[in-house]
Amino acid sequence: MVYISELILRKRIPEDEYQFKIPGGYGFLMVICIVPICIAVFSYFVNGSDYLVGGLIGLLSGPVLYFIWRRRYGGLSRKDPERYQLNSRTGLQKGDMRKLTVLLLILTLIAVAGLLFLPFYENGWTVNEYYNGMFAGYFGSSDAAVLAGGKFIFGITYLVLKVLTAVCGILTVVCAIAAAKLDPKDNKIVSE
Repeated sequence: MVYISELILRKRIPEDEYQFKIPGGYGFLMVICIVPICIAVFSYFVNGSDYLVGGLIGLLSGPVLYFIWRRRYGGLSRKDPERYQLNSRTGLQKGDMRKLTVLLLILTLIAVAGLLFLPFYENGWTVNEYYNGMFAGYFGSSDAAVLAGGKFIFGITYLVLKVLTAVCGILTVVCAIAAAKLDPKDNKIVSE
């Protein structure tokens, strides 16, 4: 998220206000930001279903906490209400519902990709190797017991992943409907 933020902020902040500059210009900045993003996405899927589920829970907490904290503390709208206009209908900044919708859609797509990829990845050679190291002794000492325990753990985490996918999808639809109804389409903020 830091790399994505850097790319967005570098486009939004005028060049004379930069706190630091990276040699090579915006093209080089894109390279040094996109490569770690690709590595992070790849490692996100190949670390196992338990890490994917934990990561999705962590990523899903971001939009939920942003919604709560933004409504409670006001964010930048308290410091500069002209530049960061508050939408009194949502309690968020103008356009935030659309941004939350996009973020939740990305999380839903990641969860769907995990649902498609993990059965292929974890039902192969990795299940025995991974769970033998992680849970040796919990399910017994034989390879068959470890494999059966590994399949059990994978089944539970895969079920949780299905639930998270559904939750992300439902929240995406709810935010999209709320954005269409409550977020103004033009630059004017509608107050009740």
